[in-house]
Formats: sequence, C-alpha cells, structure tokens
Amino acid sequence: MSPAASRGGKRGRAPGGAAATAADDAPPGGLTALHRWRSPPWTVAPVTALAACPDGTAVAAAYENGRVEVWHLAHLCRLASIPGWDGADLSSLAWARDPEARRWRLFAGSLDGAVYEVDFDRQQLVHASDSYGGAVWALAARPAAAGAAGGEAAGAAGGGEGEDDAPQELVAACDDGSLRVLRVSARGAGCEYVRSVARTEGRALSVAWHPEGRAVVSGGSDGCIHVWDYASGRELMRITAAVRSAAPPCVWALAVLPDGTIVSGDSDGATQFWEGRFGALITRLQQHVADVMAVAASADGRFVYSAGADPRVAVFARVRDGASGAERWSYLAHKSPHSHEVRALAATARGAEEEELLLSGGVDGQLVAYPALRITQEHPVRLSKAPQAPLLELAPRPAGGAPRLLLAQGRSVTLWRVGRAAARPAGAAAATGAQGQGQAHVQEGDPLDLVEPPACIAELKLRGPRHAACAAVSPDGACVAVSDAGGVRLFAVDEAADGAVAVRRIRGGDGAQQWRAGGGGAGGGVGALPPPAVCMAFAADGGAVFCADAAGWVRRVDAQTGCVTAAVRLEAGGGGAAAAAAPPRRGSEDGDGGEASGSGSGSGSGSDSDDDDAPHAARHAPASAPRSAAAAAQPAISRLVASPDGRWLAAASGAGVQVLALSEGGGVGPAGPLLLLGDAADGGAPPVTALAFGPDGDVLAVANAADGLAAYSLPGRAPTKWSGDHSEPLARLLGLLPGTIERLSFAPAGRAGRPARSVLAQSAGGVAHFDLEAPLSAEALDAKRRRGPHKPRPGSAAAAAGRNGRVLPLDSPCLFLGYIGPAAALLVEKPWEDVTAGLPAPLYRHKYGT
Repeated sequence: MSPAASRGGKRGRAPGGAAATAADDAPPGGLTALHRWRSPPWTVAPVTALAACPDGTAVAAAYENGRVEVWHLAHLCRLASIPGWDGADLSSLAWARDPEARRWRLFAGSLDGAVYEVDFDRQQLVHASDSYGGAVWALAARPAAAGAAGGEAAGAAGGGEGEDDAPQELVAACDDGSLRVLRVSARGAGCEYVRSVARTEGRALSVAWHPEGRAVVSGGSDGCIHVWDYASGRELMRITAAVRSAAPPCVWALAVLPDGTIVSGDSDGATQFWEGRFGALITRLQQHVADVMAVAASADGRFVYSAGADPRVAVFARVRDGASGAERWSYLAHKSPHSHEVRALAATARGAEEEELLLSGGVDGQLVAYPALRITQEHPVRLSKAPQAPLLELAPRPAGGAPRLLLAQGRSVTLWRVGRAAARPAGAAAATGAQGQGQAHVQEGDPLDLVEPPACIAELKLRGPRHAACAAVSPDGACVAVSDAGGVRLFAVDEAADGAVAVRRIRGGDGAQQWRAGGGGAGGGVGALPPPAVCMAFAADGGAVFCADAAGWVRRVDAQTGCVTAAVRLEAGGGGAAAAAAPPRRGSEDGDGGEASGSGSGSGSGSDSDDDDAPHAARHAPASAPRSAAAAAQPAISRLVASPDGRWLAAASGAGVQVLALSEGGGVGPAGPLLLLGDAADGGAPPVTALAFGPDGDVLAVANAADGLAAYSLPGRAPTKWSGDHSEPLARLLGLLPGTIERLSFAPAGRAGRPARSVLAQSAGGVAHFDLEAPLSAEALDAKRRRGPHKPRPGSAAAAAGRNGRVLPLDSPCLFLGYIGPAAALLVEKPWEDVTAGLPAPLYRHKYGT
C-alpha cells in the first residue's frame, strides 16, 4: 500500500459510501467506515488465443503467462482458471473431441515448441508433447464430422479406426514452416506426434481446416496461402497474398467458410476473400491500418470479423447487389473496445436457441463479448471489469493489531496490514465540542484522516516457475497457506513485540509422506502432506485449513504439522463419502524449498509427473451420456467457506452447494446438499459464484451467475423466509449490478443496533447491500432488470441512501469488498488506467484529425 493508496484512503470518496478507514471505532450516526485501497499490486497479461468449443457451452482463453480460463457462454461467468508459469508463451488453443470418454478436451500450443493438454481433472497444464517443428504459432483440431476423410487419413497414418471411434487429430503450424499432425491420446492424456503434412519457406503462422476435414489451409511469413490434401500431404493450391506490397506480407490469420471461401488477414492490414476451388481473389477489404492478427466467421458464413493492431474489430457481411442480384462482401462497421492490439477472436453459438456470440481478446487483458449478428446495434460488454484479478483473502481478527489482507498473483504472495483512520473528520470533532451534536456533522462521503498508513509486512516468492493456484490466511493472520502445482504449503507469521514480522515454513514431521502426482489419492492421503488444491479455507480458530482438489476431495490439514488429518470426497449431487485413512504411496518428488524477500520467506515449486494414469481414470471410463465442455472444465469443488462458529464447511461446485459438519475432534462429515441448487454446468441452475456464512453460522448466503441470491438456514438447509419472499425482486435488483457477484460478506456481530444479517455483495463493477431480516425498500422492489449481459449504471432510486437493497456501481474495477469490523469495511479497487500503465505501449495509436 503506497502513498497513492494512503491518499485514496484519506481523501477518496466512495460512491454512495462513507470515507475510508479500517478502525473498529465506527463513525457516529450509524455509518459504516469504508477503507479504500486504490493501488494494489495488480497486473494483467495479454490475451493470446481464444477457442470456442463446438458444443456451444464454453470458450477458452489463453494468456501470455500460461494462464488458461474457461468461461460459461450461457451465463458469461468464469468456470475455471488454470494458473500458468513464467516463460509459458502460450500462442494457440484448440478443443478436441474424445470419442471414447465422450467429452471435450482442450490443448494449448506454445512458442516453446510444445503442445500441452489442459487437464481439467487436475486443473493444470500438463503432458507437454514436442511438436518437432519449433515454436507452435497456431493450432487447429480436425472437424469431428470429417466424413469419409476420417478413414482415409487414419489409414494414411497407419491408424485404421472407424469414423466414430478414431482419435481426433490436431495440426500445428510450426516455426520451421511445417504443419505437424498430433493425435489425441485415446488412453491417457496428452497427444503424440504422427507425421508432417508439408513444409514451406519461412514460418507457418496460421492454419485452418476445410469444413469437410479433407484439406487443411496454412499461411506463413512467405506471403502465401497453401491448401494441402490432408491424407496425402500434396499441395493442392498456392495463393499469393501479396496483391500490392513489394515485400511478402505475413499471413497471420485464416478462416474457411462453409462454402469453401478462404478468408485471410495479413500484415498489410488487408482482409481478403479467396474462392476456395481455384484460389481467385473475390475481394480485398482494407479496413485496418495495421496488421490483421485474427479473423473469425459466423456459423452460417454470412458474417466475417477481423481484428488486429489498430486496435479495432471490423465486421464484413455477404450482401446482395441490388442491380445485378449477385452476392458480394461488404464492410459494415467496426468496434474499438480495446486500448491495445487485438490478438484473438472467436465466434460461437450459445446453445441451440441462443444467438451467436463474438469474443475478442487483446494485449490489454480484456475479454469482450459482442452479439455476433447484431454487432452494429448493441454495444460490446466486458466479461469482467477486473480481468485476471489477484487472489485476495482477509484476516479480520489479528491478535492486538489491525486486520490483514493476503494478496497473491503469479509467484508473489504478500501480506498487508490494513491502515487505521480517525473515527470522525477533524471538522466534525470541532463542531462536536461547540454544539455537542457531533453525529449531525458526519455525513455520508466525508473523508476521514489517516492515523496509521497501511503497509506490506511480508512477501513470499514461490520457488520455481509455477504460479499460485489459490491461497488463504487464517482469521487471526498467524498462518498462510499457498498452493501451486507442487502442493499445499503452510507458513507461520510471527510478529514480535516491536512489530517486526517473521515468516517460517511449517514442515511435516519426519514420517510425513510427500504427495506425488498420480501416486494414489486413496483415502485422501491422511497422514501425508496435502496435494495441490483449487480452493482453500481456514477454520474459524485457525487451527486447520481445508483444502479442496479438482477431483472432489476435501482435506483437513493441521496448521501446526502441515499434514492431512481427515479427508472426505464429495460426490456430485450427494453428501459425499468419508475417506479411508490410507496414505498415498511414497514418491521421490519434493515440492519443497523457498526464497525470502522483504520480511518474509516462502516456498513453492511444481513439476509435472509422467505417472498420470490415475487422475484420468474417470475421464476414460465409459460414459452413458456425453459431457459438455462447461461440465468438464469446472472443478468438482470451486469454492470453500468455513462458518465463524466452527460447525460447518460449505463447498460449491457445478453440482450445487454441499454442507459438511465439522466435529471438535477434527473430523469432517457430510451434512447434505442444498438441493435447490442443481447441476449448473449441464443445464440446471447457474454456477455458484459466492458463498458466505452469517456471524453465528446459522445462515449461509449463496449467489449464482444468474443474479440469484439466497439465504439458507442451517442445519435444516432450507431457504429462509426472507429468501422466499424476495427471490424475484432480488434477481431484478441484482440485474442492475454490473457483472457477476464474486464475493459475499456478513457484518460481524458486536455493535448494538446494527442489523444481525447485514451482507455486502461485490462484483467487479459494483457493490450491493442487503439486510436479510428486513423487507426490501419500495424503490428496490420497483427496479427493472436490464436485458442482456450489459448492465448499465443503476438509477438514483436503486442507489439512494438508507434503502435496503442498495446497488452502487463503481468507476474503477473492484477486487475486494468485505467487513473488517462491525461498522467498518475494506474496499480494494484500482483505476483501469493505472493497470494498463504497466503494459507495453500500443503498436498503433490513432492521431486525432488524421
């Protein structure tokens, strides 16, 4: 927290909220003191690739730092976020159909010359397969319905499988100018090199399939477009893309329409349309003033989209000439939602009855969605106002000190002490002495003087290149847990009497067995060190941390020894089954070690193992029905939260929410599911996006991606009367909140006269406040829900002060909002211009008047 943050905390005004402070002394007048941190260490990585799954349920995004995200297309919410590693340089993505397991699998090409599989069973990028052609610039999966060509190509490669059960194949455009064929492994994960289709001069930069799968089209740095017969590898046609320039342009992007028309985008800024049979130029449209780096097309081939370094997204349509009646391609319009060059485009249909959607990703890290067929009539919308947000967790009750905030991004994990402010403005204090009516002089929005600035007290640097997948801090701030591909590591945070902070690694005893990838998850690994986790939550007393992995195991890890003491595996739609106390087999890998910087020390490492058959048993087991990409991508458990009274643990996933009972002896047992939340990924209820327990542990609040918010009473697990009475008005009201609810926070008990069920809901674009024991205000009940994913700023009625059901949009991206005291809250935000200031300058910037 820098001087800029201090200025934000001291003078910044919260839209419709009190000024910043973290003090437990509340300002008079019943207001909530709001501490605003406006300069957290948050950076974004460029989007390098987008790939929409052919089943229309999900789209994947790859980032330069190796991060891969999967988004639910029906609800425009993030289903999975797989962390990357330093030096990853992902360049391309492709979905492939696994005919045996009847599910979709995702592969990523990298400039390091490898093709990785995104292992959804472990939520990691694993199984690097060498392309044998250098850097992979583009990756494309052969159409699943390849017709008779499937048998021909398989026979040419020595396969011989039939069309239905033949493994799908990928084609990689490589740095040596060749197209390399990789076959998706039917047994096990990853892919294997099969053959080389062809090799040209220069680099192969782009690749696309003919819809029938009989031919593959490539473009490269030689300025030519090549059409290859896939079965024989013979060149069918060569097209020279350089129509006007003397030097050959780079063909950065290709697409083939259903009628065989080839669309190319090149470094001359041209989008060109070529006749698919003879290679004649149909038309050349010069709507970009810099390189065209991506092209995409609608499913019926009537619309084509291009994007590049301008940055702009241009739309072209096939129109009929009024005089001759002949069809021709024409430029329609363009959109410019990105500040930097646009590197990726993807067009997809959101289900059978949904309209098509166009998505773009750029160097600014933003993912933007457009209604593909109405792009000229509606504005684009960001999938998230805070892309690639860091992991933030709060420790509200440190012993004798201010609250602490844990922030993790990449390999860096930092612990911050929240600042402290005066209980009232200085002017109000003077008025109090004169009139004795101090409360009347403190108004909403008054800034509070900063008494103690916020400060970073410890920093951990994970050893090795792998980035943190999740992190958590105990409620008292004395213990930190971090997980990466090497496993879960615990650290003790010791603070001396003089305020000096030391961080030490909590290591398992001499008899503790190391976790090993594929080394047996039987019994959940009781007695061993914990494996990698996808989410974590500390118990209320800080004595244990609960770690959930992508396979559905929930493990209780002792905070003193760092070893697993209990485990339970949750089944989809059920209450789960207790695990046997069988430790995993001993392995040689040790994800140990660490580096220290600042006043702390940390560790972390991770390496992929070749012994990975066990985690894929479920993937390759016979399936009675095909699984959608959205269902396959979402981890078995996506969120964990422990109740403040130590009785309950709630776990959210695509199967809804399941509640676990915690015993005093450290046991973990199933208490049952919340049955009103169905299977989110396969067409049931929308995915759960946030969970929070009330201060006494008797109420669990649940938010989902469809603007739903409900409160459940425990242990009965039934919706409260308030939820039943306000379900529809709540959905309408939350439709005004920009973005999806990402965090819920209950006000802790302790201040007389405050609502016992006061809860804050936070999205990347705004905040909302509710009292779960009072009816919604009349103005909130009259709120009209906005159509579509684009949610404009709410009207004054919905944002008026003192109303139950108050929605407040924020100008800057919101990263965190939570109570840190009975009448104090912490808001973490950062102006977007400050985030993009750390990015490279745009390759092209328009000059006004030119």
